[in-house]
This record gives sequence, structure tokens and C-alpha cells, in this order.
Amino acid sequence: MTPTPLRVGLVLATLGATLAGCTGPGPLDAPNPAVPTPPVAPAGPYQLVAFDTCANLLDELRTAAKASAQAGGFNRRLPMDGAADNMARDSAAKAPTGDGSAGYSGTNNHEAGVEEPDTVKTDGRRIVTVRRGVLRVIDPATRRVTGELDLARVPVTAPGYEPMRWSPTNLLLAGDRALVLTTDAGLDAAPAAPSKRMAQWGAVRAILVDLSGSPRLVSSYRIDGALVDARQVGNTARLVVRGNPRLDVPYWDGQTESEWLADYRALIDKAPIGQWLPRYEIETGGRVETGNVECDEVRRPDAYSALETLTLASFDLAADSLGRGDPLTLVADGETVYGTATSLYVATGERWRLRRAVGGGVRSDVRAPGEPATTIYRFDTSGAVPVFVGGGRVSGYLLNQYALSEWDGTLRVATTTSEPWTTGDRAPRSESAVSALRLVDGQLKQVGHVGGLGKGERIFGVRFAGPIGYVVTFRQVDPLYTVDLADPTRPTVRGELKVDGYSAYLHPLDGTRLLGVGQDVRDGRTRGTQVAVFDVADLDKPRRVSRLTITGSSSDAEYDPHAFLYWPATGTVVLPTYDHDRFDGRQGATAVVLRVVGSDVRTVGSLTHPVRGGSEPYQSKITRSLVIDGVLWTVSDAGLQANDLGTLARQAWLPYD
Repeated sequence: MTPTPLRVGLVLATLGATLAGCTGPGPLDAPNPAVPTPPVAPAGPYQLVAFDTCANLLDELRTAAKASAQAGGFNRRLPMDGAADNMARDSAAKAPTGDGSAGYSGTNNHEAGVEEPDTVKTDGRRIVTVRRGVLRVIDPATRRVTGELDLARVPVTAPGYEPMRWSPTNLLLAGDRALVLTTDAGLDAAPAAPSKRMAQWGAVRAILVDLSGSPRLVSSYRIDGALVDARQVGNTARLVVRGNPRLDVPYWDGQTESEWLADYRALIDKAPIGQWLPRYEIETGGRVETGNVECDEVRRPDAYSALETLTLASFDLAADSLGRGDPLTLVADGETVYGTATSLYVATGERWRLRRAVGGGVRSDVRAPGEPATTIYRFDTSGAVPVFVGGGRVSGYLLNQYALSEWDGTLRVATTTSEPWTTGDRAPRSESAVSALRLVDGQLKQVGHVGGLGKGERIFGVRFAGPIGYVVTFRQVDPLYTVDLADPTRPTVRGELKVDGYSAYLHPLDGTRLLGVGQDVRDGRTRGTQVAVFDVADLDKPRRVSRLTITGSSSDAEYDPHAFLYWPATGTVVLPTYDHDRFDGRQGATAVVLRVVGSDVRTVGSLTHPVRGGSEPYQSKITRSLVIDGVLWTVSDAGLQANDLGTLARQAWLPYD
């Protein structure tokens, strides 16, 4: 059957030739001379080339896939919540008054005005959450649940089990509309020979819900792949979805690696074109529409692996239907998403360049020449449909999306040159750098660079604020570097502060103070969550002016800044923490409330949610916090709790069940 058009802008093939990271359960055999070793391809130009025909497309995809095949099959990389790889955001407080008695806090976003999906959303009028597939709307004024919608009952015609009950779910909110995002993932036995092979699959679902009255389903969209991340500007939401060909994967059943790979390549040769192109499904008002990408909408650069695709889908949350999403699909991989009001960047580490194929498989201990590199794609999102405008490469790998920042037309990128998994003799070779890239003739070209940061260390935290960059590297001590990027062609390291411990999340409090959340490390051992205030008024001489340690604990805010709350009107900081000395599933999970006054950070108190459960009571972990009109709301898997922002006195408890 001929695939239905999906109005795809383009499909760009990956610049990589081999995907690493997935190995079979058996030991690797010696190299097989009958199977050619794919060469380490140089970075190709960022030009897109169309395939001549469907037959040509299928032939080239099969050839590339067989060359990239490895023990264990394709690296499916279908995270239940891809956005978790890319966390680092800014506070989005909405118009608090001087005494902090009015206003509300939004999601801790990287860029102001660019919303990121999260597990809870508020617009000050309502709080929206999803747990086990049930969307709930809470009125913060009356502190009551005013609406529920069982999303697990949303109809889908594709095969699968009840994913909405268990899949981590994120939300976007625009006016009276909520967009629910989740990834379905699982394994289906292949009907031809269920005992010998299986098909791996995954799909992203976007569900549009109207909240103007009782919550009701408006439209749903489903596309092959896994959610990498999403961004929203105004009513427009853009999803970045990573997918794979829908190919059978042979079971490992006592074969040698060479025999297994031969079987695998034979299955690749039999896969028709429909198994390589992303499928979509739209449901609106009981009407279902399905389709695939067309062959003439596929594009490629000079070198690619045919192992992954990236799709950028755009949706108007005010529309009556989600529609096809006008997707722009790249046959490429991607891990990190960063967005501004007019640009979207997707970055991918080129770890495949550091590994040499052995007998068609991949051995992580066999390295090809070279160092890690990151490819960055830039899309213009000023219009309704994203437009690919150029790409570029930088040496090293990214920590997360905070390593990217666009300012005054320049993209600043912080990278570490050696692999994050490197240990032993190679570890001291690492160092970090900040590069400045500008779009020139369809390419992101490096116009400035400063290196030599943290030799023998790697980046643990990074933040850009206007023309200044703050970089934390760590191995034994924590150097905080201040980088002056006012002239992006000549970035300069202005100051360096060496202190014990490290900051994994950095949050500018104002133009002269920086807050860091990480770990207190002494004598090579972590002692607990560390919150530090740095005075950065003098870029040449940054100072740590205050530090507070919560002994024996850790906080999700270290790696997931959506868990971090800063309310500037009162200087309030809220962190979810876990006391590892006490935490046994029943106790030890708290939200610590701090206050920053001038250069001092002090403890105000802590909050817990009620212990629940019958014969085995447990204390739910608090994962999020928000402020609405002088009330501090905290969210856990068990429910929501309201406390007075000033006194922390409990005002309401809203259990989910």
C-alpha cells in the first residue's frame, strides 16, 4: 500500500555511520573478515539531497542499516520520558507583588517565554496534573479538584497495552487547552515467527484537552518514536520525536554473533519501504486518519546510518484538531533540545565516531581516532512550520540543554572534550571549552572559542546569563569559571573560584548573585545536598558568600531543574530532598524550604506529605512545588498539598485517590 503523504518538509539523514551503546547478551566473537568494517566518515556538508525514487531510497536505507547493524539490534533508545536527558531551566515567576502575596510561579524554564513540558502546570487560575492516565484540574482558590478525565480511555487503533496508566506524562498549557505528552513503549512478538524474533516499537501520543468546562478530549495524535523534548511559544507547541525503523529483531538463541548478524541483515533486506517511514494516526471526533511519510519527502546528507529519525511536529493548541503536525523529519539522531522564541536547536553527540565496528558489531573498548564531537541543527521557528536553516559541529559533548544559549544572534556552546564515561589514564586528558557559533551561508560556524577550563575534569553545571557564562567543572574540587562573551569573537575567562564540592544546577538570582545546587564533597566523599550563594558582581573575583549543607541527602534539582523553585518576591527556594540515612520507602522524603536574604541562605523549614498505605505505609516523594497567591503548593505521586508560604502551616491536602 502506498504511504499517505505527511507533508513533511524534509528528512535529513544522520552524519553518523554507526550507533553505539547496545550489545548482545553473548560475548563478541573475533572480527569477521567477511563483513566489511564501516569507515569512520568525516563530517559531511550540511546540504540535503533527495532520493531519486522509492526503490533508490529503500536500497540505500537497507545498505546503510546493514553496515550499521550491531549485536543486539538497533539501539532503540525509547526513553519513557526523553525530556529527562535535557533538564536545565529558568524560573518563570509571573508578576509577584513586593510582599509575595500575589502572582504565581510557572515551570522553571530555560528561556523566558518558551514553555517546556512538565508533570504539573498552572496559569494561576488552575493547576493541572496527570497521574496514572487521569488528568485532574484543581482550583487553587477553593483548593478542590474541579475536573477529571481518564486519558487511558483515549481511543487508538495501533497495537499496544494500557501505556497511559504507567508512562511518565508531561503537560503543556495554553489558555483553556492542555496538551498531554507521553511515550508508549513495549515489545510485540512478530507474527511470522514469534519464538524466533520480535519487533520493537514505540510511539509518542499527544492528547489535546479542553479545560473551559469539564475536561474533554478534543483530538489525539500518535507517531512512531519516543519523545525527546518539546517547546511551546504562545499557542504553538513543537514536539521533537526520535524514531527507528520498524524492523524485526532476531532473538539471541545460541548463535554466534556472526550468525545472528547474518540473520538480522537478511531481515533488513526483506523489510519493505513502509517499515522505514514514520507512521502517524490522528483521532478527532471519532474520525481516525492514518498515513506515512512519502519517499519524495526524504532527504539525506553524504553519510548516514538509517538507524534513527527525528521528527519536528508543530501544533496549534487553539485549533479544533491537532492535525498532521506539519512535521519536518530528519533521518538523524538527537538527544538535546534547546529553544528560543524564534529558533529551535537539536544537538547530538557523535559517539559513533569513537568506535570501530568489529565483525558488524560494536566494541566499546576499540576506539577510532578522534575525540567526541557534537552536531547541532538549527531550525527557524518564527513561522507556522519549522525551517531547517543550518547546522554545525563543535568538539566535545554537552552536559544538557543549559550548555546551549542563543544571545544577540550568537549560539554559545559549553562542551567537555573527553567522554563522560572515561576513567583511568584518559580522564586527565579532558578539559572544557566555550564556543561561539553564528549562522553563515547555511552553516553554524565557530567565530570564537576559549578552552582550557578544568583540565582533567568535566562540566558539572553551566549557565549563561546575557553576555556572561558560568561554568562549573569538577573532579576533586569545584572551579567556578566566569566567562565574558560580550564580544563573542573573543570570549575570555575572567575569573576562577576553587571551592570544595560542586554545583550541578546554577540559577541567577539577579545581576550580581548566583545560586548553586549540588553536593558538598570533602575528602573525596559526598556529604549531602549543598546550596551555595556566589557573589559574581566582580567577574574577575567571584566569591562564595554563603553555603548550606543538608547532610546525608540528595535532591532531584541537581539534575532536573523542573524540581527547583525560586520565588524572588520573598527569596524562597524549595528543593525536594531525600535523606539517604532515613529513606526506606516510608520516610525521609521532604521538601526543604530555604530563604535567600542578601548573601545569606538559611533554612525556613521542611514539608512532607501524609504517610499513606495500609499494612505497608509509605511517604510519597515530593517532586514539584509552585506558588499561587501566597500559597505554596507541593506535588507528589499521592496528591497535592497547600501550605502558607510564610508560616508553612498546612491549609489543604488533596489526595489523588
